[in-house]
Amino acid sequence: MLDYDKLWRLADEKRSSYLDAKPFPWAVFDHFLPYDPLDILCEFFPQDDATWKRIKNPHTHNRTVIGSTPTGKIWEPEVEEVFNVLMSARFLQFMERLTGITGLISDPYYAEAGFYAMREGGYLDIHADFSHHDKLGLERRCNLLIYLNDNWKPEYKGDLVLYDRELKEAQRIAPLINRAVIFEASQTSYHGNPEPLQAPIRKAVSMWYYTLPTGRPKHRAIFPLDPTFVHMPTT
Repeated sequence: MLDYDKLWRLADEKRSSYLDAKPFPWAVFDHFLPYDPLDILCEFFPQDDATWKRIKNPHTHNRTVIGSTPTGKIWEPEVEEVFNVLMSARFLQFMERLTGITGLISDPYYAEAGFYAMREGGYLDIHADFSHHDKLGLERRCNLLIYLNDNWKPEYKGDLVLYDRELKEAQRIAPLINRAVIFEASQTSYHGNPEPLQAPIRKAVSMWYYTLPTGRPKHRAIFPLDPTFVHMPTT
């Protein structure tokens, strides 16, 4: 399903630029997936809002994620096959070669991961992601986003924006179809898309990767412009 030799070559080629990237390690890969898995993700992207878990807090709007449903069904077998590839040992080798992080572990529980959608008017304020997996206690180390938006236009807004520690915009990444973004997960890897979305929907696949704890303090999502923020559970 994936050409691992090609992926490993890409990881080796981009490792230095990933590690040296500002404001924190990140890399973009266009045309990331072969046509077959890409077509599967686009074809089976969930359409029924009743199956989605809506993320609610004062710093996001119209943002939803699906990792499971009340009926216990996760997704179609074709999708599960693609997701299993993105969690496999061979794919973890690609992530390790790119990031330099050894001992990466994928998440079989899809904590706030899986299919991801933002509806028109949606936004997500500047933040750093949660640090540890609630169920497994593992430390979150890096993120993978694969965008599924065909014919995307700049006027739709919805770019992924990376910020430095002073919260100045450092990089803007358009959510183009089959574009993968990999970036470090730390307490200062600030990112978001604070401009309200001007398209009916922005679609992506999100995967988070972990290691055994390194001693980093545990924290929920950090919104640096709101030091009083207290994490609210998803529903």
